[in-house]
Amino acid sequence: MRNVRVVTVGASNAGPKSNITPDRAELLLNVRTYDTAVRKRVIASIERIVRG
Repeated sequence: MRNVRVVTVGASNAGPKSNITPDRAELLLNVRTYDTAVRKRVIASIERIVRG
């Protein structure tokens, strides 16, 4: 049970047009975990994904 993690997207913004790929996007994320080490791994994974 201590290994549980939840990542929720609270908001997203990627420009006003649905048919144009924006050069920038923003996500507001909420990360919930019981264990600090798990939280650090989740945040590191998110950062790795964002950086490509």
